[in-house]
Amino acid sequence: MSRPTMLTKISAIIFIFLSFNFAAVAATPEDAKQLLNEATSFYKANGKQKTFAEINNPDGQFTRGELYIFVYDSNGMVVAHGADTTWIGVDIMSLQDANGKFFGREIMQLGESGGEVDYVWPNPLTGKVQKKTSYIILIDGLRFGCGIYKLGGVQ
Repeated sequence: MSRPTMLTKISAIIFIFLSFNFAAVAATPEDAKQLLNEATSFYKANGKQKTFAEINNPDGQFTRGELYIFVYDSNGMVVAHGADTTWIGVDIMSLQDANGKFFGREIMQLGESGGEVDYVWPNPLTGKVQKKTSYIILIDGLRFGCGIYKLGGVQ
């Protein structure tokens, strides 16, 4: 049996290091729900204008790693987006994910109790299309959402 080469050892160390670092930044459903609750509490205390400004601020309190808040109005228009403000004004009713799913329609069909929707979407940290679950809360006709990207769940 041959001894592992230096390259093999270095590769193993790098793999372990990256695995631990990636796991440390991977968001959980609880993380997403907590951020969503913080955003909706902020909205109740501060109103639309201040809340949307804070959500749209990439350095604001509602953007944490791959987690960000998005908000759709009662017509399905994006009114705030923590990962990319160019989405503001886009009608989500006609949006499809990479697999052809009309996830925006599902979000808009959720009842007053909110819920969750699964789809695939680009991860803002990696740029890779991954499986995503978004959690939605309805307040005053607005749909506040925050989602997690699933590890190893590319399309």
